[in-house]
Amino acid sequence: MTASVAQRSADLHRVTLLAVDPMLVAVAGAVGVLGLAWGRAATELAPRLVRDPKGSGGTTTRTLTLAPVVAQVGTGLLVAAVVLRVGLVPALPAWLWFAAGAALLTVVDLRFAVLPNRLLGPSSSGPWAC
Repeated sequence: MTASVAQRSADLHRVTLLAVDPMLVAVAGAVGVLGLAWGRAATELAPRLVRDPKGSGGTTTRTLTLAPVVAQVGTGLLVAAVVLRVGLVPALPAWLWFAAGAALLTVVDLRFAVLPNRLLGPSSSGPWAC
């Protein structure tokens, strides 16, 4: 009797690891590396995608800026998390498109305090095409 109680207690306190698909982890890592590159591209593309509302020829920036490293790492983590959460399903490219668009919009919003329509349309309606 005592052995079965001890066994049940050991079973209740046993830590079980989640079964993770190695292919999913590999894809998440590869997409995370591509996300790092997209984060860098987003910080470089942001000034070119925003028109100056005053027409003075330059773009006005906010005092709040996002460091390029933060954008890169944040985008890489975001897309890797999307892969891990969604999994290897046919809709994964649409989710990644949405996450990459959200990262670009975040960089533009934090840097210029504006969300241009020419970015909102493709980033939000692009996944519907998939």
